[in-house]
This record gives sequence, structure tokens and C-alpha cells, in this order.
Amino acid sequence: TPRPAAPARLPSALAVTTAGGSGRPDPRIEIFVDAIKVAGIRFSGTDSKVLMNDKVYRVNDIVDRSLNLRFLEVHSDSLTFIDENNVTYTKKNL
Repeated sequence: TPRPAAPARLPSALAVTTAGGSGRPDPRIEIFVDAIKVAGIRFSGTDSKVLMNDKVYRVNDIVDRSLNLRFLEVHSDSLTFIDENNVTYTKKNL
């Protein structure tokens, strides 16, 4: 009997980087960042803004106090966040 084909794996839209191995990625933050809904990006140098999850955030804003997650940088195709352990989380393919 034929076996059903395994579902194709999509490329990950989340990249996690640890700075010098000082911290471990937090699965709660990975889930949070992966679930972010981006509705718009406004590039304006140091005053760039992102509309995500129905709120406007600027670079260096805290996006979730319970996770102590800060919005670090914005690019046309990605958003980067950093936690209190200097672990960065990048949401790609916006």
C-alpha cells in the first residue's frame, strides 16, 4: 500500500541568533515573533515605524513587556527583535 507523501517543509520565516552563546532562544518569543502580523512599514531613517499586531512601533520600543522583547531594526523584508539575554529573533519574508 502506498504511503502518503510527507508535507513539504516551507523555508523558515524566523531566524534566531545568540550573541557569543550567552543566551538561549526562548520558545515563547519564537512563537510570538512568528505570529506577528505586519500591516505596514514606514522607512524614515532613525524614525522608521512598523504597524504590527494593530499597533505602531518604533525602533527600540518594547513590543512585549512580559517577554522583555525589544524591536531592534527594520528592513524591507525583515524585522529584528532582541531579548534580555541578547538573543536576536529575525522575522523574514514579510
